[in-house]
Amino acid sequence: MHAYHLEALQSSVANGVMHRCPLLDVSYFDLTTAFMLDIMHDILEGVIPQLLSMLIRRAVREGRVTLDVLNSRLKETCKNVSDRPNLFSAKLLTPTGKITGSASQKWQLFL
Repeated sequence: MHAYHLEALQSSVANGVMHRCPLLDVSYFDLTTAFMLDIMHDILEGVIPQLLSMLIRRAVREGRVTLDVLNSRLKETCKNVSDRPNLFSAKLLTPTGKITGSASQKWQLFL
């Protein structure tokens, strides 16, 4: 199907295909089986919560802040936010603790 769309590209009736993918020139790459990147999930459900978890754990460990203070400020800051982030639990302070919530909740937390 992709080959058909590439051929159609030559006649400028490509049905959504804008141009030939340069990755097609890589011998081991197959566009029809490759997974596309998903920035929203990679950043909002990967990098950002992991980074915030590490920062919070360190700040609490060094006595700079407590979870109660963070949760209190989070409640106040996000009281009128529809995708209000989840409050932090003590489990977050464990090495495997994670920030929970949807991508939009984690975005609000980051903001």
